[in-house]
Amino acid sequence: MTDLPPPAAEVAAATPAPHQKKRRKYPIHFHASLRWDSPLRVVPSGVELHLGGTAITVGVTEQVRRTLQEQPPELGRPSTVLLWFRTPEGYVQELELAKVTPTQGPEAASKPQFSVGARLKAVNRDEGFLIAEVEPNKRGALTEPFEVHIWAALDLLERLPKVGRTVVVTGEYRPQSGRLVAARCKPVHIAAPKSPAGAPPQPVPQE
Repeated sequence: MTDLPPPAAEVAAATPAPHQKKRRKYPIHFHASLRWDSPLRVVPSGVELHLGGTAITVGVTEQVRRTLQEQPPELGRPSTVLLWFRTPEGYVQELELAKVTPTQGPEAASKPQFSVGARLKAVNRDEGFLIAEVEPNKRGALTEPFEVHIWAALDLLERLPKVGRTVVVTGEYRPQSGRLVAARCKPVHIAAPKSPAGAPPQPVPQE
């Protein structure tokens, strides 16, 4: 007697649908970066960008300098810029242009956004900020950890994971005050740092 094929429903149940397949997870590394869209103009001391309607001049990495020399930016056309920064005394300083890519979409994003992948070091609910420590990145040239001060509403501060957890904090950079203001803080596993080599820290993929 010939066995009949199983019902279609059983075959479908045994065969995972494309949307059920596990997505590949990209590793998250320690990082701290700003991102927004701006026209560029190369100047002797670096690159001139527009931030909140104001022209600012920032330094550039050697890799970006070579790229801009080979492919000068089109005057007046916005590009998506990625900058590294530090927050001595709690405010953003020491901006450095790390990457330039063509802007995607018809509208440029003028408000700078930040992403910080770090270890939660301290929470100051009275003053309304947290301190995250960015550790040396296994893919980067960072040799010493540095702290990033991030301001946040009290309800977000109350919902933070325990100090010592690795997190990704995202939100808005406000150039008028020099503050990073958090919109989200998500506990994540960050790849363990190794001996530094190669390029400086890379940004976390945005969701």
